[in-house]
Amino acid sequence: MVEGQEHIKHSIIELMLPYVLSYQQNWINFQIKMANEKIKLMKPILFTPTNSTLSETGIKTMTRRYLKKQLPIKNEFDNVIENIAYKKAKQDALDLYHVGDVLYEKENHYYRKQTDVPGFHREEIFYLDHEESKQIAVNYINPQPPPIGHTNGIHTTIEPKPLGKKRSKLFMPKWAARKFYEVISVKVERLQDISVEDCKKEGIRYKGFNSFRHECYLGAEKFQYRDVDLYKYGFNAYVMAYWSVWDGINIKFPGKRWEDNPWVIAIEYKKRSIDELKKLGML
Repeated sequence: MVEGQEHIKHSIIELMLPYVLSYQQNWINFQIKMANEKIKLMKPILFTPTNSTLSETGIKTMTRRYLKKQLPIKNEFDNVIENIAYKKAKQDALDLYHVGDVLYEKENHYYRKQTDVPGFHREEIFYLDHEESKQIAVNYINPQPPPIGHTNGIHTTIEPKPLGKKRSKLFMPKWAARKFYEVISVKVERLQDISVEDCKKEGIRYKGFNSFRHECYLGAEKFQYRDVDLYKYGFNAYVMAYWSVWDGINIKFPGKRWEDNPWVIAIEYKKRSIDELKKLGML
């Protein structure tokens, strides 16, 4: 009797085992797929050298980006068709970034590729940190690049000259990213609607009134304004300084200049390390 029960028990286990293993493998595949989807959702972002430093140190926690698809003019007389188009365009703009998205910064770098073993290659990205006089190398050895944060090694080398070919930040691969930011708020507004509080989040700092001029800084860059300038344009020193910063980048592009008052998307973010992203399940 007991032997018969044991036989039935083993038969059931043998019958169920393939289903259990299949379920387990499907669950593993699902986890891998979700991890890859998270990586795909990571969005690149580019900063000027000054803004990169300020973002990394936490002084700058917001950035504004010109919307390629500008919103239509909202009809003040409540034209239903036009206002529906405006609301849809605004929602489409807000869908470009979401709270919880991870941004990875693209940086200028040096690139080197070597084939040590047939079928395998080593790709190396070198970031030259001038302040430390060191090169920080991120590399992998594989036919396919690994997920972000899972490179084979991050090391420093004391080399007087950069290794590899210098490349623009536009070509930096995702796997080599080392600076990450989590999106904590998103809004769409006109450029000139920026508030004093947002100017501070953009990294603008007011240093006071000196030699009959208001002094503002963005990193080491200084801006000075007389009271007559502020009265003339109707902005305070913070906004005037941000105006100077914006046009310093966009003055050559009609439609993007301060005077054009384009629609922009304002993205607020906070710095995240690779370890933090892993603990939060974002990597």
